[in-house]
Amino acid sequence: MPNERGVFFLQNLVAYFSRFDPTARERYDPTVDQVTSVQGLFRDAAGVAQLPATASGPWIAPYAGKPFDAVVTQLASACAAN
Repeated sequence: MPNERGVFFLQNLVAYFSRFDPTARERYDPTVDQVTSVQGLFRDAAGVAQLPATASGPWIAPYAGKPFDAVVTQLASACAAN
């Protein structure tokens, strides 16, 4: 496991799979979450926000290469506003 910081956007397995699988509550642990997609994470690469090479979402691109702490602050502010 890399020794670095990151921001992960998670979704609950039961909540996600329940949308199209009526047996999801029986099949998945309700306490388990997963990363939403490759657009659901940022790595702290020496103080700079680094995105996965295959992340292509329009909302995520402006964060690439920005100071990691500034990205965390912006994301936290956006979450608090919602």
